[in-house]
Amino acid sequence: MAWVNRMADQPLAVYDGLLPETLVGTQLRGGVPLGSMKFNYAAFAANAPSLNTDTNGGSALGTLAFDNFDNGNGNFVGGGHLGFLPIPELELGYGLIYGGVGSAEAPANAFLQSADLNFVKDSAALRGSLRLSAQWVWSAVDHVDYGAAGSFDNKRDGGYSQISYRPTKWGSPVLARFEPVFRFDILNQKNTPAAYDEWRYTLGLNYWFGAMTVAKIGYEFDQRDGDTAHNAVMVQFATGF
Repeated sequence: MAWVNRMADQPLAVYDGLLPETLVGTQLRGGVPLGSMKFNYAAFAANAPSLNTDTNGGSALGTLAFDNFDNGNGNFVGGGHLGFLPIPELELGYGLIYGGVGSAEAPANAFLQSADLNFVKDSAALRGSLRLSAQWVWSAVDHVDYGAAGSFDNKRDGGYSQISYRPTKWGSPVLARFEPVFRFDILNQKNTPAAYDEWRYTLGLNYWFGAMTVAKIGYEFDQRDGDTAHNAVMVQFATGF
C-alpha cells in the first residue's frame, strides 16, 4: 500500500525486480507469544511467476514476471515468512519463495530469499516517532539455455535501508504532520544481461493529512555503472481505507 511505503517509489530489488508485491494464491498466517517476545508466521502457495525467455527483451531476459495471474505455465510456488519480535518495537524476519517458473521448452526453478528488519519507536526522549527499515533480497533462477542469446543462470541481489522521523511531541500540531525520510537502495545485477549495478540515495519529505493519507515529495540520486546519473523529482499522494 502506497501510504505504508514512506517514499514515492518502491526500493530497488525489494519490490522492483526481485520480489513480488502480490501473488494469487492462498495463505495461512498467525502469531505465537513467547513470554514478552513473539513470533509471527505466514505460509502460502500461489501461482508461480513466469520466466522471461524473450530473446528480444534485452536486459529483461532471464528475469521473473510476477503478474502471472492466470498461471499460464501451470507452475506453482510455495514459501513463507517468519518474524521474531524480541521487543515490541523490533521485528527481525526471514522469508523465502521456491518453485518452478519455466516452461516445457525452458524448465527452471527459482529460489528467492529475503532478510528484513523493522523498528518503530514512539519516544519521549526523541520527542517523536522514529522508523527504521532494512531488507536484503537474493534471487536465483536455474541455468537455462536461451538459444542464440546463450545459456546462463540469473543470480541477482539487492536491498535498501531507510530512516524516517515524525516530530509528534514538539507541541506543534502542524510540525507533527511532517516526516523527513532518507533511503539508500542498491541492485546488484552486473553478471546478468542487464550488465550493470544500480544504487540510489533518496531524500524525501512527507505531509500527513491523517493516519492513512499522505502527500510525498522526494529527490532521488540514481547512478548506474558506466552511465550518467538518472536523478529525478518524485511526487505522490496516497490514501488507504
